[in-house]
Amino acid sequence: MKRVMAKQVEAERERRATIIRAEGELTASENLNKAMKALVESGAISLRSLQTIENATDGPNNTIIMGIPMEILDGFKNLCKEIICSLTCFNNSTSSTKPKVKN
Repeated sequence: MKRVMAKQVEAERERRATIIRAEGELTASENLNKAMKALVESGAISLRSLQTIENATDGPNNTIIMGIPMEILDGFKNLCKEIICSLTCFNNSTSSTKPKVKN
């Protein structure tokens, strides 16, 4: 009888310990979520990423290769096309307004 009661008490302790662990994990995840939102809103996530990369390297002779999403490269390409087009249009409009010199 004592063994059965001891097993019940032990099971209850384990159940409470599991609940306490789960509540702790929930609190920790909520805090991480708040921290991530604060980093994203302030733009500090980029600085934090760079700091993490810097801490991961041992010395100044390490090379880090970072991938850039294709969408960003496409955006730069489109921006360059717009700049070239606007410069070309500007040059064409200013060249037609120049006075012609007669010899």
